[in-house]
Amino acid sequence: MTRAVRQAIARIGEHHPRLAEHLGRTIRTGTYCVYLPDARVTDGWRF
Repeated sequence: MTRAVRQAIARIGEHHPRLAEHLGRTIRTGTYCVYLPDARVTDGWRF
């Protein structure tokens, strides 16, 4: 699953580099796949 998630993020990066960078920093894979945004950022994600 980790490889598939990383490949998907890479493909997203071809069209939206900022989003791919954000996802690369906030998605954790392993036993579970988790989205963990930085709690210190309060304004949320904007496209």
